[in-house]
Amino acid sequence: MKAKFINMFASSIGPNLEDLENYVPEDPEIFRFGVQVTVGAEGEEGVDSFDIKVVSPKWILFNGTEKIFMGRHYLIMLNYDFDRLKNFIVSYIESCTGNTWKEVADKVGRLGKSEYEDYEPFDPSGP
Repeated sequence: MKAKFINMFASSIGPNLEDLENYVPEDPEIFRFGVQVTVGAEGEEGVDSFDIKVVSPKWILFNGTEKIFMGRHYLIMLNYDFDRLKNFIVSYIESCTGNTWKEVADKVGRLGKSEYEDYEPFDPSGP
């Protein structure tokens, strides 16, 4: 099974962006915004979404908490370039393979937070 990139758009993280392709940060060296990508299995219907935070190194310098910063689900770019960002995301996603969708989605989940990350199905019998 192989992942297939479906779509990419701005998420609710950071500034309200309507057009990622033409976005120009106020400060080209300090920026942070969110991207949501939808991913499906090649040849199958259905998609899952993944949220990624895109930041510059200087944003990290000015916003790290007490000089500690966790990087899970962050992409760090020196400067914003839509084509470079999209090409990186598509290339990474389409390199993810596995025997099941869970295996594939777990690999894609290293890039961005899955809508199902930390999901626990309801067990009516209790703990």
